[in-house]
Amino acid sequence: SKSKGNFFTVRDVLEGRATGVKVHPAVLRLELIKSHYRANMNFTKKGLQDSAGMGKRLADFRRKLEAACGGKPAEVDLTHPILQQFAEALADDLNFSRALAVVAPWAAGDPENPAEALAVLNRINHVLAIAPLEGSEDFGSDDSSAGDIQELCRQLDQARASKDYAAADTIRKQIQEQGYDVKTTPQGTVAEKKLA
Repeated sequence: SKSKGNFFTVRDVLEGRATGVKVHPAVLRLELIKSHYRANMNFTKKGLQDSAGMGKRLADFRRKLEAACGGKPAEVDLTHPILQQFAEALADDLNFSRALAVVAPWAAGDPENPAEALAVLNRINHVLAIAPLEGSEDFGSDDSSAGDIQELCRQLDQARASKDYAAADTIRKQIQEQGYDVKTTPQGTVAEKKLA
């Protein structure tokens, strides 16, 4: 409440005035739908961090599926067990918490048919609207410094290749200071925007 000083607008949360950290809109949406609409919600920075983690896992799952099937989902099978369980949870008085409990372990797995799994994820995301939609950019992609970050990633790879580890550490810190996690993959350095 305003009298207790714990009242925040959506803009306050997104711009970081509520928690000290900017929050991606999809992370806030996920945090808000995790609680049942009839229940009081305990809005905390820890909750936002948990939601950011789940959003990141879903985005990573999408990338993994797209890489495995060339970005081409199969036709959606509405009888897929995950879609059935997801729909049942939502039919239970919009129980998003239960619906997310269906999606989370599935997204942590390794589906046998990536094209089918991508189609299922797309269908789920049309309801949740929390993971990047097909054809859209990832979380935080509206950042105008994305090209600069990619260039820094290339420089980091070059510094590592020439065994200039001091320069590599400096470049890594520059990337992290701009709000990115830095990961080394077989294809090279990848910088992922922190979600919260």
